[in-house]
Amino acid sequence: MKNYFLFLLSFLYMNNVCGASELIVLTDRLTERLEGAKNRYKEATGENLIIIEGSYEKLKESHLESTSVGDIVLFKDLYYFSDLQSHSRLEKLLNQELYNEVHPSMRDVKGEWIPVSYRTRTLIYSPDLDSSEIGKVLSYEDLAHPSWEGRLCLRTSAHTYNYSLGGYLIESLGLKNAQETLSSWVKNTQKIYPNDKSIILAIANGECDLGIVNHYYLAQALAEDTRLPVSIKFLNQNLGGGVHTNGSLVGILKDSQNKERAQKFINVLFEDDIQFEWARSHFDYPAKMQLRANHLPKNWQHFELSEVSWSQIMNSLFQVKGMFESVNYK
Repeated sequence: MKNYFLFLLSFLYMNNVCGASELIVLTDRLTERLEGAKNRYKEATGENLIIIEGSYEKLKESHLESTSVGDIVLFKDLYYFSDLQSHSRLEKLLNQELYNEVHPSMRDVKGEWIPVSYRTRTLIYSPDLDSSEIGKVLSYEDLAHPSWEGRLCLRTSAHTYNYSLGGYLIESLGLKNAQETLSSWVKNTQKIYPNDKSIILAIANGECDLGIVNHYYLAQALAEDTRLPVSIKFLNQNLGGGVHTNGSLVGILKDSQNKERAQKFINVLFEDDIQFEWARSHFDYPAKMQLRANHLPKNWQHFELSEVSWSQIMNSLFQVKGMFESVNYK
């Protein structure tokens, strides 16, 4: 750790003295997933890119406190960008036309972040369930029905994925109805699991009948075992809404001295082949609306996305912890 900070200090000193700074990307995504974009950027500009990988919490402590050290941030959840915006850490993107490429719900009202890819957080279930029974589950609220008591798997409330889902429920249902729905989920829960992968295994092993996960966890599991007895259903279809989404977002730090070059790199992330490469590496959906996720099953390709704005969800996140506590969602 000491050597790392000595390196960082010397790096910053040389940048200030020589004026030849390299772009720094802070990310909680695997560095290897950015190699294609990094190489494309170098081909186009002749410039190198430094990728610093770590959890949001660690990078916030080391690079994002009172003065930001870096140029670009790329993190896996809108929860983190809500935190960055609340501390005024982001600069308005220089290329606002990119917003025309993404779904309207994924456009920041402040113009400071944009998704690189997106995911759904939706229903998975045992294919052994009677089709008429699972056919009655059309929305997130339907999981509150008493018939699912002791049959539902949920991930711990502590993770940001569920905070964002909670924000979505508040925005789509209103706080009172969201709280009532969540309370019934908790009553129906067979067990609280530590992560999405454990929920998938629990359903495959017959421990519970259905659960809520990010779609890519099931995609990854099916890629390893095509016979895995777990199915997916995209909720809120043909109901005037759409399935809840979240994603990997990118933005430019306000303290960056390389804002124009940072925007060039973000532009690279929106080139079609880079979009495909990035989405494929994580079984995500490309952020660009016209691109199809051909690496995912065909019946996962066509569904309605929620119209609830990610900016709106961010504005509701401050209410989520209290809602979780009020219904004893651990």
